[in-house]
Amino acid sequence: MATIKDIAERVGVSQATVSRVLNYDRELSVNPKTRRQIFEAAEQLNYTKHNRKSTLKPKKIALVQWYDDSEELEDLFYLSISLSIEKKVNESNCDLFKTVLTSELTLPNDTEGIIALGKFTDQQVEQLKLYQLPLIFVDDDQTGNHCSSVTIDVDLSVKQVVEFAKQSGHDTIGIISGEETARFSGELLEDKRLTAFKHYARLNDYPLTFIHTCPFTVEGGYQAMDTLLKQSAEVSLPSFLFCSSDAIAIGVLKALTEHHIPVPEQISIMGFNDSSVSKYTIPSLSSVKVYTDYLGIEAVLFLLTHMTESNPVPVKLVLGTTIVERETTRGC
Repeated sequence: MATIKDIAERVGVSQATVSRVLNYDRELSVNPKTRRQIFEAAEQLNYTKHNRKSTLKPKKIALVQWYDDSEELEDLFYLSISLSIEKKVNESNCDLFKTVLTSELTLPNDTEGIIALGKFTDQQVEQLKLYQLPLIFVDDDQTGNHCSSVTIDVDLSVKQVVEFAKQSGHDTIGIISGEETARFSGELLEDKRLTAFKHYARLNDYPLTFIHTCPFTVEGGYQAMDTLLKQSAEVSLPSFLFCSSDAIAIGVLKALTEHHIPVPEQISIMGFNDSSVSKYTIPSLSSVKVYTDYLGIEAVLFLLTHMTESNPVPVKLVLGTTIVERETTRGC
């Protein structure tokens, strides 16, 4: 069984430093790199003492979610991140308080840090900042509001999608992007995938003739494509269609199947997120893989660091993505 001494020897620090880091000692001054190395060594060595019942009161972390439980089931992306956060918080010997964002949000008095998951307006960000607690946003870049965040590189991801289509020989591409509004205010939120798609389509000399939007749901994708196909039997479909989420892509795939349009023979489909069901569609869905488990893990580790050390400036951690090619895409 691994000991504090084993961790100290692996990282090259004192046993006292290891002990204080694992117990989230607020008064300890140690650089984030060393802190991360200590946690990583503890996991690699299967050190479990800091996960056992302790006389120290567990830290309480609040997870403020944009989606409620029913909405998460419509798009498994946020559910996957939420589960990852729960797991990492539990492994870190902390207590988690989960709540959905409301206009009258109230957090427990003993909350010591906040993870905000989803998309938030400036007003909602200010609402969370009023608690004056360490605050991390997940999948929402709030650097402009002086808050730290863990996000994915949407711009690079979409660039790779367009280049994938180009290299596969497609001469026409299109997009069905997601539309969503902020809670309470009804403010229309930007789909950054659409913005990036337009930019890189132009750079690759693709005409922007097929651009549509729908809710980020399976039903939204289905209704959008079904309506287009019913409007005109001569609707001009692109040879490559990018969808802003797997949920949209699955709905699109269902509509195409009902209208007897073969995929990928007539049109290739690429989703986004690579949710757990993507590999089980017929045909299986090509998608941009977002590492949701790492988004959750890094958010928790990021927050724990913020809870023990003051951060004078906001920090943004950006994770990469990869394209997973399955049966809904092919070269021309």
